[in-house]
Amino acid sequence: MQKIQFHEFPTPDFESPPPVQNSISKFPTHLQPSFEASKQLREPFSNLLHKFSNKVKRIVVIHDPLMSSVVQDVSSIPNAESYAFNCISAFTQFFSFWEAIGRPFPVEGMPKNLPSMEGCFSFEIMNFMAYQYEFMHYRSGDLFNSCRLVEGTYVDMLNKLEMNANKKQWAIGPILPDLTIITGKYSRNMHKSLEWLDKQAPKSVLYISFGSATTMTDEQIGYGVRKEQAKVFVGVERCR
Repeated sequence: MQKIQFHEFPTPDFESPPPVQNSISKFPTHLQPSFEASKQLREPFSNLLHKFSNKVKRIVVIHDPLMSSVVQDVSSIPNAESYAFNCISAFTQFFSFWEAIGRPFPVEGMPKNLPSMEGCFSFEIMNFMAYQYEFMHYRSGDLFNSCRLVEGTYVDMLNKLEMNANKKQWAIGPILPDLTIITGKYSRNMHKSLEWLDKQAPKSVLYISFGSATTMTDEQIGYGVRKEQAKVFVGVERCR
């Protein structure tokens, strides 16, 4: 931790409206002003990169795909390269782009009747994502919080997409591994929720996390539980 340094950039001014209640789209549109304001970080970030480029042998920038415009000046620094860290799974990343470009080639084993992503995002965030992806060609590759044992097929499939030509795809997960893996010991002092989970029959519990900025009505949650026919349903979402 002593070798980690934090560099604070000036926070651009932006509006902070309250969440939109009962919106047709569940996307947190009230965060849009903060997304737009992030574009202003390009100059201070570029200045920091050039400062470091004269002091170190190599610079590696790891960034969110939606910050691609901010880090675009990496391409002008000979000893720097950037990698986009994707918080979604390799499967979701591949499927979303594969579907968007018209499913240009068949994929063996692709699940059928997958729900469309239509309506998941607001018009504003779609435009913002399109703008950011204009700068994705500057990156050297992609990082996923996954492993080849689970998603190796889709990590390799990502290489077949034209937009990823000459880009490296890395599965570096799990980023937060089980403590049992780290210590080599099985803890008997687990949280009571995990003890309860171990007592349930295989494939009888449905766990869904809605994220920190999503809400759903009781009717929507109930419909999901009935459709999945789960014995037990565990849902995690922010307070409404």
